Amino acid sequence: MIFDPSLCVPGGATAYSPGPEGREEPALAKQRAIAVVRVGGLAAVAAVAYLAAGLLLDPLLIDPRAANVWFDSDLPYRMETMAHPGDGMHHGGAHPLFPTVAKVVMPIGQALTPWTSDTLLAARVALALSGGLWVVALYLLFRRMGLGEGDATLFAAVGAVSAGALFWFPVPETFALAGLGVTVALVVAAAARPSVVALAAGCVASAACILTNGVVGGLAVVSHAWRDRRWRAGLGALALAFVATAAIWTAQEWGRGSPFFISHQLLEYEQHTFAVTVERTARVVPALVSHSICLLYTSPSPRDM
Repeated sequence: MIFDPSLCVPGGATAYSPGPEGREEPALAKQRAIAVVRVGGLAAVAAVAYLAAGLLLDPLLIDPRAANVWFDSDLPYRMETMAHPGDGMHHGGAHPLFPTVAKVVMPIGQALTPWTSDTLLAARVALALSGGLWVVALYLLFRRMGLGEGDATLFAAVGAVSAGALFWFPVPETFALAGLGVTVALVVAAAARPSVVALAAGCVASAACILTNGVVGGLAVVSHAWRDRRWRAGLGALALAFVATAAIWTAQEWGRGSPFFISHQLLEYEQHTFAVTVERTARVVPALVSHSICLLYTSPSPRDM
């Protein structure tokens, strides 16, 4: 995700106009600094709230006997993977790059908790920071969708205290990190003309922790290819995303004899799949269209009103 400084000033990219010799006008620099402080503060408060919520939970939730207690999740097994991403338990093809993501975030949590070897605390800190980053990504998404600074901050704050965020960021699971990946993919999708590399990165980010979420990055590629008639670039982005995901997964699973993540390994989740019927499609499509994110994305831009 590439940070665009123009998203932190009123009016977005249209308001960003460097002065002589490429220097910013003092007023714009001040506005950007205020926006960064405001969004950074919101993200910090959210991260502290997620950490505090996690500390209130009983550590027994990561005991294998408590599996499925937390909304039918797999906290004990995900915690095992986060604590030992190099040799922990890898659970199916639905979470292809989760161990690799754990290798990235867990050292950060451990570095911030040097006084203890408690891997659960390190995981809570790492996920809380991921929650703060997710709030920033939400803000950037809303700004890129055309919302003003105040509206974008408000919606980001609403997202930060939503039931899903408060439920998943305090616990060691894939859902919170997967949500961050999906939001990154949406930020890419909301760009006017994202590059092939950016589109591929959005696909990888959205599919890393939960494979089926990769449909978000895939739809972003298809929508831009359809709108701009850049079919070759779209196919290139999808191919690059698949190669990158496969390469990271191969490095992650090297020497383990693990079946490829797109294989019979996915069949362990067969109980969660349903046959495609007209009746089921009629129920799912209205829910998808009326989703709050989709409504914001498809609604007219404030500049057009």
